[in-house]
Amino acid sequence: MHTVIKQEVERLITLISDLNEEFESASEDQATLKQIDEVKTQTAQIILKYNILIKGVVSEEKAEVIRDIGLKIAELEGQLSRLQEAPE
Repeated sequence: MHTVIKQEVERLITLISDLNEEFESASEDQATLKQIDEVKTQTAQIILKYNILIKGVVSEEKAEVIRDIGLKIAELEGQLSRLQEAPE
């Protein structure tokens, strides 16, 4: 995988790791709407960055990127869906 792409994947993994802590806070009963909205926004931004990355790489690298981070993105999409379905 090209160095720039690998760096972007690592950056996304770090963002996802940080966001997981935010999801825990947003999932608590005392979470504010502002906290929940911030997590939704951050999640959507990470997913968008991932999709842009996937569209910009050749098929060989695309498979590697998907293998490295695709499951984490799928989990984020699921968490985002649950947050969006939660009553406000």
